[in-house]
Amino acid sequence: MSRKVFEKEKNMQRTLMDHKLAVSLLLLAFLYPITGVTGYSWDPGPYSNSADASLMSCSPEKQADVLSKCNNDLCEVTRVVTTLPNGEQLCSYCIFNILPEPEFEEDESFVALKFVKEDLPACTTCKTEKYLLDFAGKVVRGPEICTETIKTSAPSAVEFHASFEAAQGIAMSWETPHTACPISRYQISHSVLDLNDPLQTKTIQSINLDSHYSNYILDNVKHNSLYEVCMTAVAVGEESGPETCKSILIPKLGVEQLEAKIEADQGIKVSWHLPKTLSDLIHYDISYTQKDLGNSDQPKTVKIFRVESSYSTHVLSDVQPNSSYEICVFALLENSSGGKTCTSIETPNESHGRSFVGNKGNYGQFLD
Repeated sequence: MSRKVFEKEKNMQRTLMDHKLAVSLLLLAFLYPITGVTGYSWDPGPYSNSADASLMSCSPEKQADVLSKCNNDLCEVTRVVTTLPNGEQLCSYCIFNILPEPEFEEDESFVALKFVKEDLPACTTCKTEKYLLDFAGKVVRGPEICTETIKTSAPSAVEFHASFEAAQGIAMSWETPHTACPISRYQISHSVLDLNDPLQTKTIQSINLDSHYSNYILDNVKHNSLYEVCMTAVAVGEESGPETCKSILIPKLGVEQLEAKIEADQGIKVSWHLPKTLSDLIHYDISYTQKDLGNSDQPKTVKIFRVESSYSTHVLSDVQPNSSYEICVFALLENSSGGKTCTSIETPNESHGRSFVGNKGNYGQFLD
């Protein structure tokens, strides 16, 4: 044999093997006719809706019968093992002959299994194992294992409640939505818009919860931010229902009900309620600016005090008469820069001698 003839036959064999490998990969992934296949057939056998389960037997005899349909050693056979919910295993086969002409054939077992699946109740889940065999029945590739859901359907929208709870975060609760198929999981996503920097890009995150959940708390939320929380129910078979969303505003951080009141022989008593926060307070910083109302040219006086987090009152003792005071309480947190709340009050002339109350954001009024 000449060298040219030998090289030509060698190249033909290599090309044939390349075709064989490519076709095998496509068969394993899709189990459907392939471009270039000139023949396609299926063998219905004696199957009917009440056919003998032996058509889908996983026995060595059945596999040998299928392999006998191979025309040569370039034949490939796809074997699919389907496990029903009751544990019964059914096997189906597809044969691909490359020579003399590419031909794809569905064995009678493959056709029979289609009818079996059609008769299964909706939402039935089956386990499927796929194997690629050569002409001798040797496993070339596999198993490829997956879960198949028969006749699945999407659930309805999830009606859920969401609110900001100061000691927790964004608390969510919901009822199981209407669905023909069981819920496999809930998908919760949330986006955050930082109101301190509205031009900043929203951040989006998502989590998956098992079907037995009916509530969830999104913690570690940021103050002065707008959250959009969305929920979707996913049924078995990965059928998703409509998405439901709610917007939650997380308020600015700061003490609440800040008041300043003049106490006789003491000074200005400042009181407040604890801020709504998810983090531990470290301390408060109290600052005030004082301006003499009788002398507009006098510069303002600024002072700052530090108060432990266990306190909710503080007395400014060195106050001056006929002056305006702006008093601010700054709550400092363990993992946040905190927030500031302010109020204003005016002290009377010494000659008045009457009590005086200041309220948040407003100048005080004399009380008769």
